[in-house]
Amino acid sequence: MYARYDHARDDLGRVTLEQQDGLLFQGYGTNNVLTLNYAYDARGQLQAASAMVNSNTVPLTDRYFSTTYDNAANRTMVRRLGTTSAYDRSYTPNALNQYSSRDNLPYDDARGMAPSGVTVSVVAQSTTDAPRRRSSGTRRRT
Repeated sequence: MYARYDHARDDLGRVTLEQQDGLLFQGYGTNNVLTLNYAYDARGQLQAASAMVNSNTVPLTDRYFSTTYDNAANRTMVRRLGTTSAYDRSYTPNALNQYSSRDNLPYDDARGMAPSGVTVSVVAQSTTDAPRRRSSGTRRRT
C-alpha cells in the first residue's frame, strides 16, 4: 500500500486525530504509523498540530505547528518546528482585519524524500540579489 489515512473527528466534525502509514511514510521507519493530533481554540480555529511516530509522546520537530490569534480572530503568529522561535512568523492585521504585514524568513527548509539512486538538488537565489526568492527542486535518475 502506498499511503493510508485514517481520521477521528470531534462532535463538531473537526479532525482531531489522523493516522498515516504506508510506503509514502517509510522515511519515519519501516512499518511505523505517523499519528497527528490537532487542537482547536474556543472559536474552532486550528491552534496546534503535532505528529508522533507510533506511541511516542514526543512530537516530531519537523511536523509541529502552532498559531495564535487576536480577539478579532486574526492570526498573529505561526510557529513551526516545536519550541524553537527560529521559524516564527508574525502577522499584523489592520483596522479592517486585513493583514498589513507578515514576517518573511530569510530562509526556509527544503524537505522531502527521494528513492535511493536519485539525485536531488535545490537551487536558490539569494534574497539580497533579487526582489523575490526563487527555489526549485529537481530530481534526476542516475
